[in-house]
Amino acid sequence: MGYKSIVGALSGTSSIVKYSDDEKAWQIYTRWKNGKPKFAFKRKPDTIPYSDVIAYTTFVQTDEKNKGGYAAAGVGGLLFGPVGIVGGAILGRKTVETIKQLGFAIRTKGGDEYIIPLLYKPMGVQSDKIEAKTALGQLQKASAILDRNGTELLDDWQTDIDAWRN
Repeated sequence: MGYKSIVGALSGTSSIVKYSDDEKAWQIYTRWKNGKPKFAFKRKPDTIPYSDVIAYTTFVQTDEKNKGGYAAAGVGGLLFGPVGIVGGAILGRKTVETIKQLGFAIRTKGGDEYIIPLLYKPMGVQSDKIEAKTALGQLQKASAILDRNGTELLDDWQTDIDAWRN
């Protein structure tokens, strides 16, 4: 039946993740394999049997941003003068959660580690936007496949793409 895609090459993270329950294997291409990130345009995705994946972790880096109340300040200023500007700015301000990076990592019996970002936006993307929701759905799908095949989830395995960049 072939491989089904979780994430394709045009994802913005340069990662490709496919799986096949018939072949019981993953096909993975990521810049973050065993150390510093590197591009290799001619390198084909690695094929990894489900049984060779011994552990995985998930990672999400979030941040909160304050969205200004500029529009509310403008309306308040028009209606109530200087006091309305201050009141509108305070009342119009809201805090939104943003996601800077989201993905998963796997470790194989042979000792290879693959860091697979599904979303990487250093400035963040609002968690309620389609891009963030899509990446979260991809993460849930990958986690379900890993869990179904008995792969151990390691909560204490810390992963941060930014740390790999330096």
